[in-house]
Amino acid sequence: MFLACGIAGRAKYIISSDEKSGIHSFKFNGLKIMTPNEFVDHWKTEFETK
Repeated sequence: MFLACGIAGRAKYIISSDEKSGIHSFKFNGLKIMTPNEFVDHWKTEFETK
């Protein structure tokens, strides 16, 4: 359900702490599923340097 909403809404990221499902390797049309820690690290890299 969340995946379909993310794709339909053209989201860039879905943040999920469910690491057991293995879905964090999923990437589709620019949508990436990340853990909260991965997202924070990504955000710091992308936006704190600008």
